[in-house]
Amino acid sequence: IPVISHEIGQYDFFPDFTELGKYDGSQQPLYLNLYRERMEKSDTFKQWRDFYQTTGTFAVDCYRREIETALRSKELSGFQLLDLQDFPGQCVALVGVLNAWLEDKGLVTPKQWRRFCNDTVILAELDSFVVKAGETVQMPVKLSVCNREDFAGTQLQCRVLLDGQLMSEIVLPITKSDTRVWEVGEVVFDVPAISKPGKVKVELQVVGTEYYNEYMIWAYPDYDVEISEEKITYAGKSVSIARTQEQAAEYKAAGTAFVYIPDAAEGDVEGTYCTDFWNYPMFRSISESVKRKVPVGTLGLYIDKKNELLKDFPCENYSTPQWYRIVMHSHCTVLDGKEDVEVLVQPIDNVERCHKLGMLYKQGEMLVCTSRLWEIAQYPEVKAFAKVLVENV
Repeated sequence: IPVISHEIGQYDFFPDFTELGKYDGSQQPLYLNLYRERMEKSDTFKQWRDFYQTTGTFAVDCYRREIETALRSKELSGFQLLDLQDFPGQCVALVGVLNAWLEDKGLVTPKQWRRFCNDTVILAELDSFVVKAGETVQMPVKLSVCNREDFAGTQLQCRVLLDGQLMSEIVLPITKSDTRVWEVGEVVFDVPAISKPGKVKVELQVVGTEYYNEYMIWAYPDYDVEISEEKITYAGKSVSIARTQEQAAEYKAAGTAFVYIPDAAEGDVEGTYCTDFWNYPMFRSISESVKRKVPVGTLGLYIDKKNELLKDFPCENYSTPQWYRIVMHSHCTVLDGKEDVEVLVQPIDNVERCHKLGMLYKQGEMLVCTSRLWEIAQYPEVKAFAKVLVENV
């Protein structure tokens, strides 16, 4: 009996305010006007294009991970996305890679979409998207074959690149399977003893076809960084951690190097990695009516990746896996109306609540980070992030 999953995905995108000009008949974009008013009030409207691009790129990535998970599952015969376009009903659900007019949002090309959503898809399995120098990566590879095409006797080519430079090339024979999911083999490679963070790109292609997929892995040296609730130490330098404003004032008066990692205050927003589902107001009201926890409601991160402070912590301007633990052990400070604040890592709020949020920011001369790094001190990406903080206070 075929089992098909229903309405998967539904990841929330940020509104595109250029759509205001498309309404020239009896319909009016009241929701876009309302969103604009809210953003202007919180002083975030000037960032809407950045939010649109980063939340959209991240939402597409969330769709990809969910679709690939479905395709890897042998017990699952198929899946149904709710739709590919935005839905302007039910409190407005901007969940499409196409807008309400079925127009391309410019966030993913059809060719890129077909890499992970097609009749045949190459699927890798990774224990983690974050590795450290010297680690051996073992990556099983599968094919999801829905079109009865016979790939028996063909080959799968794998290329592993570090920061664009070819590290290794592997070819695996493809053997036919009686099931939809074909087990191809395992790609194994060692991460070099790098001295600075880098990106490992794994390219996979069925030789002689257009079937292609790729995976990005973030690689880090195993820095000798020690993190506790009181301080961060690297290369003989210790930076104190202030947990309260009073403690921060004492350190500042004494000339002590410190980073301010405050406890969450009333009204602050919980840190979470995944973007919101469908829309915030609908599931907020449902949760409140059944006395359940209200969804966090944020839409990923906007990261000032070109900032000098982050030059030694390579990243994109949107959420990628090296931020997962850092974000999940954080809260988001509400910065509405606060002046003299430069936000480097900004969680993007939904357009109903519409707060200006901060996870890593400068307030005057003080560096503020809201992630409880001591809870995740053993991970290589956390050590690399903590090293950046030490070197910039």
